[in-house]
Amino acid sequence: MANRRIEILLAFIRLGKTGGSLADLAWNTFVPPCSVMGKRLVESLEAGPQNTTAVRIKGIKSPLYFPNEFGLIGLYHVLTEAMYSRNWHFYTPSETPLEKGDIVFDCGSAEGLFMLLAKNAGATGVVFEPHPTYLRGLRLTFANDETTKIVDSALSSQSSTALLLESSYGSRIVSEEDDGPHIRINIETLDAAAQRMECTPTFIKADIEGYEEKMLEGAAEIISSAHPKLAITTYHHENNVDSIRNLLRRYHPNYRFRIKGISNRNGKSVMLHAWS
Repeated sequence: MANRRIEILLAFIRLGKTGGSLADLAWNTFVPPCSVMGKRLVESLEAGPQNTTAVRIKGIKSPLYFPNEFGLIGLYHVLTEAMYSRNWHFYTPSETPLEKGDIVFDCGSAEGLFMLLAKNAGATGVVFEPHPTYLRGLRLTFANDETTKIVDSALSSQSSTALLLESSYGSRIVSEEDDGPHIRINIETLDAAAQRMECTPTFIKADIEGYEEKMLEGAAEIISSAHPKLAITTYHHENNVDSIRNLLRRYHPNYRFRIKGISNRNGKSVMLHAWS
């Protein structure tokens, strides 16, 4: 935790940017650790089926089934990111709110917390996640929920297959030469998925380990025609926030943008929000 804070401050000094307001910089730098902040959001934890923990989150109607393989610190981490509005990883500030009736495409759903929050707000949608461990939890969290579809694929600019590092907390795709434990997964485009399911999103959220821009390239038709709200992570080393913004401007010149955060990994911005 101390290293993360030092790295953010060093990036602030080196780059001369706050990632937003000074108040947000202070919050993200000096907030208590996620083991404290995330725990405050939990009402109860119970043993769940299929090696999961059934998490009752304060203010949320139904439980989140979190895979035990990723540990409670992983749970507290995602809760802190997704549910504190000052956190730079928070997807739904006033510019890109979750609203009743929204159709959400949750790209890189992981444990499914964002879609669960969307459902609680009165939204419906689709979760895209290729990791089998996360899929196990997602199918429990959204069991018998006809308003949420689960698609077990990754997303990019064209349909193909790839190798996924099976032990990876972040669903990391690796090269064909990798000799670690991995599985072969399907990759598709958002345009193809939307056409197949006859579903057009009003909100696209994405945290897909550096494939964000490629995913957007594969969503040209739905973004150009429907102009959904967008909350896209930009801190992975493969990302260039200016390139992503320029791509979205080509799709819809009237998009407005908010770029926020300082990544402790590399000093990059954490999140891009777009709306019209």
